[in-house]
Amino acid sequence: MGEIGRARELDPITIETSFAAAGILYYARRYDAAIAEAQKALDMDPNFPLAYRFLGRAALEKGSYEDAIAAFRRGTALRSARR
Repeated sequence: MGEIGRARELDPITIETSFAAAGILYYARRYDAAIAEAQKALDMDPNFPLAYRFLGRAALEKGSYEDAIAAFRRGTALRSARR
């Protein structure tokens, strides 16, 4: 995650950096870390629907089905509201 670390050094409060980090960590199968990064993004903007995607996926992989469903529903509701 060298590039993400560098991006965070340059702009530590950018939501996209936390979202990208969540995706990288998810695909690296580091689900707890992915959840933490997705949550960082949501702490910055709880209405950022894409962060719920990795939050839900990581929760699903961990077997936290209720958390996964809640994340997917919230993300879907936010995306639908933007249309």
